[in-house]
Amino acid sequence: MATTSKVLGYLPSDTPPFGRMVLLGFQHVLTMFPATVLCALLMHFDVSTVLTITGFGTIVALLGSKFAINTYIPLYYGSSFSYIAAVVSIIGVLEPDLAFGAVASPESISVVTAGFLVTGVINVLIGLLIRVTGGKKSLDKILPAEVTGSVAIVIGIGLAYTALTMASGTCCGVEANMAPTLKWWLAALITFLAAVIFSVYLQGKGFIGMLPILLAMILGYVVAIPIGLVDFSTIGASGWITVPKIVFPVFNDALTATALIGIGVMAIAT
Repeated sequence: MATTSKVLGYLPSDTPPFGRMVLLGFQHVLTMFPATVLCALLMHFDVSTVLTITGFGTIVALLGSKFAINTYIPLYYGSSFSYIAAVVSIIGVLEPDLAFGAVASPESISVVTAGFLVTGVINVLIGLLIRVTGGKKSLDKILPAEVTGSVAIVIGIGLAYTALTMASGTCCGVEANMAPTLKWWLAALITFLAAVIFSVYLQGKGFIGMLPILLAMILGYVVAIPIGLVDFSTIGASGWITVPKIVFPVFNDALTATALIGIGVMAIAT
């Protein structure tokens, strides 16, 4: 008789035991944090501001889902890679000499914020239209998996170069202007392979099978620390509490129309 693997999981309405909830939450933070922070660095945004706004957006979405469908949707609404190309192009025109991770001026960020505002409005309108015209079935007719999947593939291919340079240690001010070194590739490949192996071979093995990312990250640090890839000195040098730098959109800049169209149209991708 054929047997099936038992996969342990929790539904959105479930409340795991406290210890498991902490571990799952920590894994979720590890999953969302690099992408959210990387987006902020690539687009020259202040990281603390991005984390604050995305966290606030997540709370609003959780409360909204609880009100609308009487359950929480366990997702962190972080940054979207869809906007990187448009935002980087606009910031590059306004401030062409910014290095990776440097925060753009409030004036420049205000211009692209106008585009984000339009994106939000378009998303709301599209959501209302979908709801009126039949919900998910109508959405699948307009944006089938072939379309949304292709968009995701294009975004992934566009970020492949960044992923490879980060894995080699030559990206993002880590070891700038240096040839790729074996230690960076070693840590990156071990972490990646560990995540894949844990995801496949721990599936159905109980609660531990739900923590492949957390386990892979721990193993990655175990490898990275002895070979000198982890710098703990910045922990003490950084402030424990940082006030986010909030800016508001402007609509009278020469590039405002470009931001409204170039960034606003990405509502389709998100």
